[in-house]
Amino acid sequence: MDYFWTLFSRILLRAGAFLTLIILARFLDAGELGTYGIITTASFFAVYLGSLGMRHALAFHVGKLGFEASQVVSYVLRVGLLLALVSALCVAGVYWLQFDFDIRLVAGGSALIIPMMLLYIGQGYFLGVSEFRSFNLYEVLPRLVTLILLLMLAVFSEVGLWLAISCTTVGFIVSVVLMLVRLYKASGFKRWQIRFSEIFAMAKYGAPLTVAMAATMF
Repeated sequence: MDYFWTLFSRILLRAGAFLTLIILARFLDAGELGTYGIITTASFFAVYLGSLGMRHALAFHVGKLGFEASQVVSYVLRVGLLLALVSALCVAGVYWLQFDFDIRLVAGGSALIIPMMLLYIGQGYFLGVSEFRSFNLYEVLPRLVTLILLLMLAVFSEVGLWLAISCTTVGFIVSVVLMLVRLYKASGFKRWQIRFSEIFAMAKYGAPLTVAMAATMF
């Protein structure tokens, strides 16, 4: 059954991406569409590389060492948020210095990385407990929310580049909030102390995987 849901989610991802592209191609010119592609691709690359393998490391700690859902939330909101902010600042510098984007585009494009990375790292919990249906749900959900927002804008107003990026960011924010609420409900609200030894072990375990994933984007 998990194979069916994985296949179904992949079909939804491709269909959603195709419909999103159609909407954006209707309202954005070639240059703006290319800029949107640069920002989304750069964001995914920054997430893969900047997360330091935390998703895979958390999956291992959940599956083998018994990490609770609330522990995962603690790492997502502390370590994950720190990694996301550092990655967003680095990408903002690239946008500003190399691509000469205006300040609003720099801010919007780099801010997209933050919810993307939090969601990406948090999905490690579902990998660790083999809840592949839930893992795939949070793969599809941000794209689905983005598509719905773009459809609403397409009906009632024009869709510009900054609005397209904003819709994508909101899609990931909504998904992150829903995921964190679900994880809190899974084991209740608990405060966990972050241990630097665990962070180091996670980075050592996950870094080779995340470098390999980032390399596949070239």
